[in-house]
Amino acid sequence: MKRLIAALSFFTRIPFWRLTTLEARHYENIVPVWPLAGILTGGIIAMVFSLTQCVLPQAVAIVLAISSRVLLTGGLHEDGFADFCDGFGIASTGSPEQDKERTLRIMKDSFIGSYGVLGLILYFILLWNCITALATMLPWWLTACCIIGIDIFSKLMSSMIVFFLPYARNAETAKNKLVYAKGSMPYFTMLLSVITLNAPVLFFLFRWMQRRIGGYTGDCCGATFVIIESFNYLILLALCRYLPDFL
Repeated sequence: MKRLIAALSFFTRIPFWRLTTLEARHYENIVPVWPLAGILTGGIIAMVFSLTQCVLPQAVAIVLAISSRVLLTGGLHEDGFADFCDGFGIASTGSPEQDKERTLRIMKDSFIGSYGVLGLILYFILLWNCITALATMLPWWLTACCIIGIDIFSKLMSSMIVFFLPYARNAETAKNKLVYAKGSMPYFTMLLSVITLNAPVLFFLFRWMQRRIGGYTGDCCGATFVIIESFNYLILLALCRYLPDFL
């Protein structure tokens, strides 16, 4: 239970930590409960969309729904994705060790660069259009269920990173002073069983991270979530558009 409270405290701005006393070990072992946090974050988006689309134009309701998660999480995933774009967007010009040091330094910088801005703009445009397209093809309640499901699934997939890559920093140099512990083998086995469609994307991302910085950081986790979320919205749209033709 304390791991879940730690995960909710980490992923949202809601002060769940006031419910109990949390220690560093609770935050270090939150990886297996990341998907449970997705029930809350995805549920907030779905709830805001479901309520506002009753009284406002659908396009406005979707903007409000997306904004609600940003406010709830403090832009946690989006911030990581922007830092990832800035760090990995630079050209490789030196030795692997120099590239690693430069990339990690840029990702830890509190300022956002041009790659981060462009990445966020493209991400939000894609996310808004994907949800809008889903809402035109599916009933509102089914669209809301898809929003929750993709948020949960994307957190599940982003947790894969700790099993395949070492942490590229240490606890002292990490932004949040935290290094995640790997989950249990049953959790890892469950992940492998649902990874099929996302395997090529995850392989490319993890390989890129491994070659560039020798592992992962918290920003890499946020970037993985954003990229997997976008990819699965595209898969869902393709299924909704073309699957009926084959049935």
